Amino acid sequence: MNENDVVKYSRPQEGEESLRFILREVNGDRVLIELICDWPIKPVETVPIDQVCVADE
Repeated sequence: MNENDVVKYSRPQEGEESLRFILREVNGDRVLIELICDWPIKPVETVPIDQVCVADE
């Protein structure tokens, strides 16, 4: 995975299957992801790198 890749949760909870994120930063075993949405301020989250994978779509 590289910065600016589109990623998704690797083990999504119910209702999270369709969420897609832009990978903004890789920092060791953690990544910063930004939700792809049309909101003016996009939510960002830091998660362990094994919780996301590259989205195939």
